[in-house]
Amino acid sequence: MWRYAFSVLKFAKFLCLAPFVIGYVPASSLDDSATDIIMVYTVVLIGTYIFSWSLSGIWLDYLKKASDK
Repeated sequence: MWRYAFSVLKFAKFLCLAPFVIGYVPASSLDDSATDIIMVYTVVLIGTYIFSWSLSGIWLDYLKKASDK
């Protein structure tokens, strides 16, 4: 059950963050220059990927392999 819950959290976390991004960043509502809009969405995508990676625990395997050497 917990494994499923964390899997759902990894995919749904942006749904919790999206209202804040849309409400406080004008570029996310497409009310800014094209450069700012692209930059905001790029940062959001990279941040979401890093957050998912850190919650998934994949990085623990890298630490285990580094300590075995």
